Amino acid sequence: MPEKCSVCGQETEPELGFYYGAMFLSYMIGIWFMIIPALILVLYFKWSAGAATAFAIGIEVLIYLRLIRIARAVWLFINVKYDPKYAESIKEENLKVSKN
Repeated sequence: MPEKCSVCGQETEPELGFYYGAMFLSYMIGIWFMIIPALILVLYFKWSAGAATAFAIGIEVLIYLRLIRIARAVWLFINVKYDPKYAESIKEENLKVSKN
């Protein structure tokens, strides 16, 4: 993840340990990506619990890295207020720097 947003200039690492909450958020979201497919496979398709769990873990492995990034972005969105005036000033600064 970049240190600052390229659009608004918001720091993505406000303080040490800021993303511990994102870790729990990604866990909560990830658990649903395991429970729902496993329950559907067991209850509707009559798979064994072990096979459904293995399939759900496979899904989790495939989406893990993307899920972590999404959870970090959501956690940042929850905790940091977006200021459009500040974003405009950053855009103007970037334009000045790119012209020089």
